[in-house]
Amino acid sequence: MKTINYLKVCFFCLSLLLLSNRAFASQTPHAQLSSSMTQLASLNQLPRLVILENVDSFFSLVPFDNGVIVNDPGTYFISVHGQAGIGRNSSQPGTVYLTLLQNDAAITHASSASRQINRNDSIDDVCSQFVLHLQAGDTITVQFSATNSAFGLLAANASFQTPDVPSVVFTMFRIGN
Repeated sequence: MKTINYLKVCFFCLSLLLLSNRAFASQTPHAQLSSSMTQLASLNQLPRLVILENVDSFFSLVPFDNGVIVNDPGTYFISVHGQAGIGRNSSQPGTVYLTLLQNDAAITHASSASRQINRNDSIDDVCSQFVLHLQAGDTITVQFSATNSAFGLLAANASFQTPDVPSVVFTMFRIGN
């Protein structure tokens, strides 16, 4: 009987902890945006802004089509993941680049590149993560480019018992003042 009461107390404390963390998380500035669209590189290999048309979750940050506007100054963790691959038939290999931008300027050391892709059925995860102190009014956006216009960020349609796979997922949340 003592063990059952002990477990009840443990479960009660755990549920309180989970509820308090959920309440805290709902008040922490955050955003998760994604795209269900395949986005191919430009013909001239110039960078393009990533379109983030889905707002999956947000609080206090202001989402827009290409990123977020910061309302609350502080230190933020920022992560962007893309599914890099060949969107049209191509016999040439290529690489996809992903870069985080602060106020329309590339953030130093916040770029990444896929490995060289050389097959039409190959997809590579390209990811950039960064911790950055931001001020109110700062914007964070994402751009991509590729060495071949047949390459880009690929969305995958749902298959048997699996949901759609977005071409890009952007996550940002405040971790400190």
